[in-house]
Amino acid sequence: MVFPLSAEIGEGQAVKFLGYIFGTIGAVMLAFTATVHFYQQAAFADAMSAQGTVIGYGQRSSSGSASRVQFRNINGQYHRFESNVSSSPPRYAVGDPVTVKYQPDKPSSAAIDDFLGNYLFVLIFGGIGFVFFAIGAGILIAVFGRKRTIAKLLKRGLPIQAKYIETYRDTSVKVNGRSPYRVVAQATHPATGKLQQFKSEMLWIDPSEQMEGQSVRVLVNPNKPKQHYVDLSEFIGAD
Repeated sequence: MVFPLSAEIGEGQAVKFLGYIFGTIGAVMLAFTATVHFYQQAAFADAMSAQGTVIGYGQRSSSGSASRVQFRNINGQYHRFESNVSSSPPRYAVGDPVTVKYQPDKPSSAAIDDFLGNYLFVLIFGGIGFVFFAIGAGILIAVFGRKRTIAKLLKRGLPIQAKYIETYRDTSVKVNGRSPYRVVAQATHPATGKLQQFKSEMLWIDPSEQMEGQSVRVLVNPNKPKQHYVDLSEFIGAD
C-alpha cells in the first residue's frame, strides 16, 4: 500500500490512514462476528436439550480431533453428529457425557451445548477483530490528540528560540519502505530552567543544509514541560 507523502506529516496523515485501516478491519470483523453469532443463536432458539455420549473422534488434519457424539431425541431415536469444535488433545474422552442441543426437525445439525461450542468463534474471530479495532482506535486517538495539542500550542504556546542540533532518520517508523526525518533543537526551558531537547514532527525531506547554524522557533507549554511543537514553517513551505 502506498501512502501520499508531503514534506511534513506533523498531523500524522500516513499514520492516521493506518489507524483507519486497522479500525475498519476490526469493525468489520466485529460486525461479522456479531452477525454470525446472532444467526447461530437464532438457529437454536427453539432447540431441545438431550444427554449425549462421546463415542469417538473425527480427525481433522490441522486442528486436531472433533468429538463424535451419539444422543437420543425426544422420540427415542438415536442420532450421531460430529462437533464443529476440534482440539488437540480432544476436549472429551470416549464415554464422557455431554449436553446436546438440537432442532427436532434437524437432529443431524445438533451441537455440543458448552461454552466453547457456543462461543469459540466469538472468542477467536471477535478477539482478533477487537485487537485490530483497539490498535486502530489507539492510533487515531494519539494522532487527533497530538493534532489538538499542536493547535493549542500554535494559539497559546510560549515561543522560545532553540539552537538547531541535528536532523536524523526516525527508523522506528516506515512508510512506503522509507523512514522520515526529525529535527532536534535545544534550549533552556523557561518553566524548568533546564536545558532540554525538542524533537520535530516527522518530515519527508532533509532540511539540515538550510538549518545548519540556525535557531528554531519552538512553542512550549509552561505548565507541561514535555509538551512542545517545533515550528519549521520558516524552513519548510506549507503544502
